[in-house]
Amino acid sequence: YFKIAKGTPPTDDKPASIQKYFNDSSQNHFSEMAGTVDTRTTKEINVVSRNELLVEIGDPIEGKNGFSILGKTVLKKTANISQSIQIGKNVYMNDQGTEVFAKSGGHIVWDADKHFLDVEPIYIVEGNVDFSEGNVTGFVGKVIVTGDVKPKFSVIVEGDIEIQGSVEDAIVESTRGSVTILGTVVHQTEGYVKATDTVNVSIAMNANIQATYINIDKEAVNSTIKATKEVSVLGTPGVIVGGGVSAKKCIRAKVIG
Repeated sequence: YFKIAKGTPPTDDKPASIQKYFNDSSQNHFSEMAGTVDTRTTKEINVVSRNELLVEIGDPIEGKNGFSILGKTVLKKTANISQSIQIGKNVYMNDQGTEVFAKSGGHIVWDADKHFLDVEPIYIVEGNVDFSEGNVTGFVGKVIVTGDVKPKFSVIVEGDIEIQGSVEDAIVESTRGSVTILGTVVHQTEGYVKATDTVNVSIAMNANIQATYINIDKEAVNSTIKATKEVSVLGTPGVIVGGGVSAKKCIRAKVIG
């Protein structure tokens, strides 16, 4: 046998390279103190700031057309910058299409399979803040916890915090916003709830709460409540029993005893 004709397959263009300036996924980092390991890990949420550079995009690598055994050109598949990455509504690309920036602060959303990039201003914990999740700290947007914050754990962020369960012997602090806790706040030995603006809770039992405005729906029992302006306990039964309650402007409750 001998060759009488030979074609050349095309070499397709390769999409542009992507240089990422963020971790691909959130990770838990163990903190070491005095030779011991804190197993309540701190979760790194890939927090970014407004106008922060997230990605640099290189040039596509040009391929070559091929030809058939009859000498006809077989076209390659072309690639361009826009095929390299898909962007969401909270990020933007420069005029040259070579860099992607964050429109606002938040945490990275990255789909490696689809090369989709976005910034999400809300971080949602599906379930409890416990050993499976780790402490949630450093986030700049709003945090929603669909479960409880378990003893010895922390949620310390800049934005608003909404906890749909209860808080027990834990730290919950919003350094620039408000905190809402739909369940009970209990501090038997340690922990606190603190907000720059408002704290809303259902029941406070031996709780330590500090904010500008503090609203307790049902009752405050043996708790330390400190507000720079107002404390309100006006739900049902709307009772303050024991503990210490202080406010610079006013304290309102149905029953104080």
